[in-house]
Amino acid sequence: MPECSTKQRALLLDFLSTHADETFCVDSICSRLGSQGVSKMKKAKRAAVITAVVLIIAMLFSVLFIAHETEHECTGADCQVCMKIDACENALKNISGAVAAAAALAAVCYVFVRTLVPMRSFCAASSPVTLKVKLSD
Repeated sequence: MPECSTKQRALLLDFLSTHADETFCVDSICSRLGSQGVSKMKKAKRAAVITAVVLIIAMLFSVLFIAHETEHECTGADCQVCMKIDACENALKNISGAVAAAAALAAVCYVFVRTLVPMRSFCAASSPVTLKVKLSD
């Protein structure tokens, strides 16, 4: 369940104090406010899936076109089919390069997170807030 920010919680508590005769649950209101973020996440995931499918289809049709037109009758230096085959080869090189770069970035991020998170627990600074000390005079 999504958490409210301090500002959202303060605004909700102010609203609730002015409408004291009605019953509200702050957490349920916060979860409704947080559902907007969930819908944005679903849209982002949907866009990522659509992009991946489009790239796979582009790669598939490029490979099929190259395989189908390898034995074409070339007309010379200005052959349109050869130009399209070159374009398909370039597209495949670019897509595979981008996929390789994304995979390398994901691997670096994974290693970074796996080494940083355990080290962060050793370096945790003690403060009155982290120790939950009440400072009242």
